[in-house]
Amino acid sequence: MRKILIIAAKDLRETFSDRNLLLIMFAAPLAIATIIALVFGGVSRGASPLQNIPIAIVNQDTGSAFVSYGQIFTEIFIPATPDPENELEQLVDAIALTDPVAARAGVDAGTYAVAIIIPPDFTSNLSYVGPGIPLGTSSIEMYADRDRPIGAEIIRSITDGILTQLAASNIALAAGLDTLIADSPLIAASAPFSDAFNNAMAATFTPSLNTIQVESLTIEQQARTFNPLVLVGSAQAIFFALFTANGGASHILEEGRNRTLHRLRMSPTHPVTILLGKMAGTFVMVFVQLVLLGIAFMLVNTLLAGQFELIWGPNPIALLLITFTITLASTGLGSIVAATAKNPERAQITGTVIAMFMGMVGGAFFQTGTDSAFGGIERLSIVYWGSNALQRLASGQSDIVLHAVVMTLFGAIAFAIGLWLFHRQLQED
Repeated sequence: MRKILIIAAKDLRETFSDRNLLLIMFAAPLAIATIIALVFGGVSRGASPLQNIPIAIVNQDTGSAFVSYGQIFTEIFIPATPDPENELEQLVDAIALTDPVAARAGVDAGTYAVAIIIPPDFTSNLSYVGPGIPLGTSSIEMYADRDRPIGAEIIRSITDGILTQLAASNIALAAGLDTLIADSPLIAASAPFSDAFNNAMAATFTPSLNTIQVESLTIEQQARTFNPLVLVGSAQAIFFALFTANGGASHILEEGRNRTLHRLRMSPTHPVTILLGKMAGTFVMVFVQLVLLGIAFMLVNTLLAGQFELIWGPNPIALLLITFTITLASTGLGSIVAATAKNPERAQITGTVIAMFMGMVGGAFFQTGTDSAFGGIERLSIVYWGSNALQRLASGQSDIVLHAVVMTLFGAIAFAIGLWLFHRQLQED
């Protein structure tokens, strides 16, 4: 362990004296994220940088005798009584259409960012039928403009929240009625229920008659997620962290060329200890880079918004956990590059190709969350997993366990492969 720490400390001293590497580590991603924040019109506390996102809603739902979930969905975006204080109404500019073809054409023409098309069987598939009969499945079509991915992603997230609420409410209702019927033969004998009972149950889903709605807090959380410094900054920070890890790999190969590594190998030091020491230094560099960039993004947000805000969310422990796993995965990739490249030039090429692939499919250059053209391949990118986790934390969510596990496994496997290849390479040399 002592040798690992000595090797890591030496590399850290050399790294933080390299101005070019420091520029890549800190200045470039900070400058890019700041420019994009300014392009999107700045940031502000608790509000989305985008407003009046044009959307078209086509409600084809035939409903039932008691309720129409399609109408409920539509009224959330287009309320019967407009409220200037409603943040969702400030965020979107929604219009109701009757023709889905016209709605899609409007998206293609750039009139709307998204067309939401509700199918005719939306209510019937979600409605309780009877004891022991499972609820059906239904879906809503979202036709999005690829040229406005951020606005489309915002609408998708809000739509997901509304659908989740409707589905959860119906599941709870079905489970409760099944239990009630099973426990009471008298109630079972009266099924199907009276019109008065069904009307009363349907009223629980009517926005004007219940308090379980999409509240402004949810919209504020979504707005924080779509702060450009969160949306773009998170992906850019991870993307450049890959270059930093690749810089550590190139440094190892540079030492091999200068015979410094050879002298280290001649000492009573195991090859695995050498690589662990080198990658430990790289790990610290990447971790420090991510932490400082996160702080810098908050400072830029403060300057643009005029007041301080924890843009990465209120959970520092989860934030440190995700930062640690992102660092582990990035450094693991660097160890593979160090073990496979024959010289620093090849390491730069290999590392750049890997970073560009991870960044392109993971969302560092454009968002992949809505109607991804990559068919799920973005899940192979640590940029995707890391930035998605950071965006979740920024919106106040805490369900990032899967992201942490995926990146930990990614890093552990990459490290194991890198150590094995490095040890094998030194034995061949």
